[in-house]
Amino acid sequence: MEIPPDSLDWLRNGRAGRRSQKKMKPKIAVTTAVIILGFFGMQSSSVSQAPGAKASPSPSPVPEFKPLTLDAMNADMAAKSKLMIWDGDKFPNNAKSWTAPPKHCTVTVTKADSHSGKRCVQLHGDGSQYLGFGFNFSGWYPPDAVWDISNYKNLSFWIRIDAAPGKFPNLLNVHLLSAAGGGKESPTQELASYASDLTDGQWHEVVIPLKYFLGQDFDPTQCWEIGFSQWSPDPRVFDIYVDEIGVDNREDTTAPAASPSPAAPK
Repeated sequence: MEIPPDSLDWLRNGRAGRRSQKKMKPKIAVTTAVIILGFFGMQSSSVSQAPGAKASPSPSPVPEFKPLTLDAMNADMAAKSKLMIWDGDKFPNNAKSWTAPPKHCTVTVTKADSHSGKRCVQLHGDGSQYLGFGFNFSGWYPPDAVWDISNYKNLSFWIRIDAAPGKFPNLLNVHLLSAAGGGKESPTQELASYASDLTDGQWHEVVIPLKYFLGQDFDPTQCWEIGFSQWSPDPRVFDIYVDEIGVDNREDTTAPAASPSPAAPK
């Protein structure tokens, strides 16, 4: 059978067309991939930052604290009408300490840290349940080495606590003692009621109205000791740094929170 010439032309053209289509498919696939990638790239850039949007500022680093000079401390005392009782430098006196239980607590006058000058008192605790620290400003001698704080409004001091998460002192409180009658203890006050965040590792000034320490036979005319204590059911390991302990006449603006404070074991 004879095939018409126009049929041969159709066959030739059809085969050539199919070959042409096969050769073109990769180009079409590549072009399509480029378009898809370009589309998602635009979508990604639009999601990451909208036009005209401002980048979120990175958190500012906490500046390194530098202890105040003694001249700066004196100026601060004058501004606050503060009577400085102990600061480790200008008013070191002859302070001595006690701890309970002794094997889990220490008190040291240290140069490792300070809020002003070069020294502060360091209270180290490592244990559970009751941990107590006492700091007698005159070393219990002579017996009349006392401070009359009856004409002042506030107890004030600077404090910094260093501890790992979960190891900070629990229910940390403070009290005062007077010399009369072998030592009369004031009611305790929980520090968390007077400082915003004692777990940030920074120095904080604590100001507590002295009226909250009156009672339990404490005599403000014969003050000679400050005490700190904590109670926790699980072990705690911490260092408490205290500096610039004194009294002042700033206005009373702070009220304590109603929460129980641990008492020393009998």
